[in-house]
Amino acid sequence: MNSNQPQWRTLLVAFAAYALLAVALTWPLVVDLDGQVPHDLGDPLLSTVLLWWNAHVTPLTDAWWNGPWFFPAPGSLAFSDPRLGASLLASPLQWLGASPVAAYNLTLLVSFPLSALAAFLLVHHLTGRRDAAAIAGLAFGFNPYRMAHTEHLELLLAYGMPLALYALHRYVAERRAVWLVALAGALLLQGLSSSYYLLFFSVFMALWLIWFVGWRDWKTLAAIAGAAMAGVLPLTPIYLQMWRIHQLYRFDRSSEVENFSADLTSVLTGSPLLAFWGWTSSLNGGEGQTFPGLTITLLAVAGAVLAGRAQTVTADRWSRLSRWLWRLAAAVLVVGIVAAVWGPFDLRFGPVRLTITAFFKTFSIAALLATLGLLSSARLRDAHRRRSVLAFYGVAAAVLFLCSLGPRPLVLGHQLLYRPPYAWLMALPGFAESIRVPARFAMPAALALCVAGSVGFARLTGGHHRRAAVWGTVALLAITADMWPSTLPLVPVPARWAADTGDVAAVIELPFGLVEFDSAAMFRSMQHRVPTVNGMSGSLPPHYRALSRALLERDTAALETLAGIGPLLIAARRQVSEPDQWSPRLDALASVRRVGHDDDWVFYRMDPTPTPLPAPARGSACT
Repeated sequence: MNSNQPQWRTLLVAFAAYALLAVALTWPLVVDLDGQVPHDLGDPLLSTVLLWWNAHVTPLTDAWWNGPWFFPAPGSLAFSDPRLGASLLASPLQWLGASPVAAYNLTLLVSFPLSALAAFLLVHHLTGRRDAAAIAGLAFGFNPYRMAHTEHLELLLAYGMPLALYALHRYVAERRAVWLVALAGALLLQGLSSSYYLLFFSVFMALWLIWFVGWRDWKTLAAIAGAAMAGVLPLTPIYLQMWRIHQLYRFDRSSEVENFSADLTSVLTGSPLLAFWGWTSSLNGGEGQTFPGLTITLLAVAGAVLAGRAQTVTADRWSRLSRWLWRLAAAVLVVGIVAAVWGPFDLRFGPVRLTITAFFKTFSIAALLATLGLLSSARLRDAHRRRSVLAFYGVAAAVLFLCSLGPRPLVLGHQLLYRPPYAWLMALPGFAESIRVPARFAMPAALALCVAGSVGFARLTGGHHRRAAVWGTVALLAITADMWPSTLPLVPVPARWAADTGDVAAVIELPFGLVEFDSAAMFRSMQHRVPTVNGMSGSLPPHYRALSRALLERDTAALETLAGIGPLLIAARRQVSEPDQWSPRLDALASVRRVGHDDDWVFYRMDPTPTPLPAPARGSACT
């Protein structure tokens, strides 16, 4: 057996250890799997409902696409990622008797050890060491970025990416077709779990092929490309139907891309939930909290420095060009800083006059020169020639983090670069039409960093077993401290209400248009099994915004329009502020009658109001 491949016993022990850590991290979630969800009642309830729907309706059918939310809009399942990858775990749990909430919580819990184990497997293959693999598994499966997105189940299901990298490394090393099959399966799994990660991983994979294969080995490239296409092809019907539905509603997310890009300071910004790094959360909010962890970053940097010192290279004309490019980059940067501090000024070169104004333009030129200097440097060219794993994953982490800054990179709100990599990616299919959160490049970037840091640890400790044991323990404890939460909010799931839905066409809960209320309404649709007008998603159908505005202004005509489709059950919440009270208005309508109440709700039925036919014009004849 290849010493770089762990035994099944090792994998089982690693999985068990990571699973216990996941339970401790989310404690006491495991003691009440049916009654609470982590973080909040927004996305967790949305994912719970989607997993329930996937378990009870045959996927890809018309009935499946037309989920019972956002009534009367068709195709509502396409408004969010359908969570089919998560359903591979959650559906069997529900078929065996688990409640939808328990299935969601168990899927969330197992996402931690599965992601960790996939990274463990990858780094064990690259280093042949269990300690480095354990560090990689912990750093990726429990990295601080995951803690910032505990409520986003689809972003926690990231194990397809390290499995794909593992298959790529094994195929290039062994040239066995089984690893092409494994690659296809890993990409399919990741695509079912998160469309974001599948698209972002294509950039990661392109970098990997450039580094480890190269354009001259066209046979290997063709084989890998064929396997990748085989993995993505089964997803085509899903993505095509989602695209058609998005086109039907004219969804356009391009205006949101810059708002959901990371800031350069995002790599220093952790979630407020983190015990040691929560104080950094004030720098950026939400999607801008992409801190990957201090310990794994230091390991990657220290490993790279040690490798650079041990590397002996011969200077040539390219290395001399590299030094001149670096010097020129430094000079341009100084000019940009002077312009930023003391204001615009002119440079004259004979008849040529150059006006220096915006800092980001000179910084972009300096960054381009520095990049060219790096690419032409003897050390990087030698690392590429040797197919250095440490160098590749370090460079890939930097490139992917740069992509997370989106099409207009900012630092503390000020533009930093003119045309970054993501601006060019937006010219490709998929990036411009369906992606609104470039900041989520942070997860594949964190994966690259975790591999670089773990390989760096292996290089730092070398063959010194005692030193490796001591520093490995320190690294594991420090990584755990980086990601440990001060507290993880656990929120009770919404209470159900008891009302006779009878023959109504739809249910609407009031107040309307607020995330915490609409997600709870979707959650209760699992109970009453009637289409609900409420809904929550990343994309909203056009009628939803208009309806929300009308109901905010207490326009009861909007309710009468809905009732024109069929009888409408209205559930009006009692425990809300006075301006949000609906009961007095509904009681005053002739077309509405009370059908029940409990401590928290008053229920009404609104039947269609017959529209009187216009009287025939005088002297006209009936035909």
